[in-house]
Amino acid sequence: VRYTLAGSAMSVFAVAPAYSQSPEPPPPPVVLANVTIIDGTGTPPVPGQTIVIQGEEIVALGPSESIEVPDRAVIHQMPGRFVIPGLVDSHTHVTGSTRESTERQMGFALRGGITAIRDMAGMAPFLAGLALDLDRGEVEGPDLFYSAIVAGPDFMADPRAIRSSAGHEVGTAPWLLQVDGESNPAVVMATIRGTGATAVKIYADVEPDVFSAMTAAAHEAGLKVWAHGTVFPVKPMEQVIAGADALSHSPYLIWEGSPRIDDFTQRALGDFQNVAVDDPAIVGLLEEMARRGTFLDATLWVFERPSEDDVADLRRAWGADVTRLAHELGVPVIAGTDGLGTPGRDEAPNLHQELQYLVDAGVPALEVLRMATLNAQQALGRGETHGSVAVGKIADLVILSTDPSVDIAHTRDIVGVMKRGRLLFP
Repeated sequence: VRYTLAGSAMSVFAVAPAYSQSPEPPPPPVVLANVTIIDGTGTPPVPGQTIVIQGEEIVALGPSESIEVPDRAVIHQMPGRFVIPGLVDSHTHVTGSTRESTERQMGFALRGGITAIRDMAGMAPFLAGLALDLDRGEVEGPDLFYSAIVAGPDFMADPRAIRSSAGHEVGTAPWLLQVDGESNPAVVMATIRGTGATAVKIYADVEPDVFSAMTAAAHEAGLKVWAHGTVFPVKPMEQVIAGADALSHSPYLIWEGSPRIDDFTQRALGDFQNVAVDDPAIVGLLEEMARRGTFLDATLWVFERPSEDDVADLRRAWGADVTRLAHELGVPVIAGTDGLGTPGRDEAPNLHQELQYLVDAGVPALEVLRMATLNAQQALGRGETHGSVAVGKIADLVILSTDPSVDIAHTRDIVGVMKRGRLLFP
């Protein structure tokens, strides 16, 4: 007997058992009652609030006396607790260790209040698998977003490029591609899209016309463009005008007020003695970044580490001052570290120290919290669904025992972390 596909399907349905399995009931709502909310928008703390979470989403919040608690709700009475959005480390590198140690690091980050990570380039096959497992909940940790690198030929001799190319001729790995004026930008970006990356990181030894072409092609392909504050020989303003979405490392903005050079290895050795933060070229750059909404990934933490060069102290101070000025001029600053932190060695993820450095630079604590939450999620393209404590947002939350708006060091005083509506207690 011959069957058509439709006939076969009909036969299967005809002999199927005459019952249906009842769907599992939804999980009970979760209520965080009588908390103080710091919502991530920069507004002052609001005490006496109750938050209702159904599944992954915040479905109600407001004064505790006016919130109707749903039936079956699991209620957590939390008077004296402070709720902030989940934190984001907007600049780190996850690869470079074993999968086992990376999983430990992800758990350490989540229990340290970090619910999302912006990885600034590594080995995409490793990152893609890890990101998928994190998304499925098979590994405990933050949501992971990562970039692939394009760079010119000089970078391909760098030991980091050689290591990262693993199994490919250097410059040909889909996550680390050599580009020049002969490259087809659309093909480059299609290749990068295939790695699962969120963004392309344009790194070094790239001419201005190539930077512009790659940026346009990336946006056409639905990719974001992340780059260092200067991509030698491309200057910061050229990157901003080309449409870069985010620039990393505040001290590297100094090259806007300096002569053009093409040696990317000199990136941290700017003339911090003679180029003032309020130099017209620097101010003009920051004003254009503010106008276009270009994010500044400050990474003050990485410049606090010991350095053998003779401009370390000047660089550190200049970076802090330009970050404060950027904020004052309306540039959307985000908080990153360039080093997530290691369980067993570090007491808490390094992002908490980055927040302290931002406050020390002169940024108010509530604005620093916005940099590490709402601004950071906007930089990832998730500002509509993440980054603030609001109805309709995903319930990625951190519960603190003390008020971080009074002292930013209190972001370390974690009594609970909620990831997609699931409450974890460290």
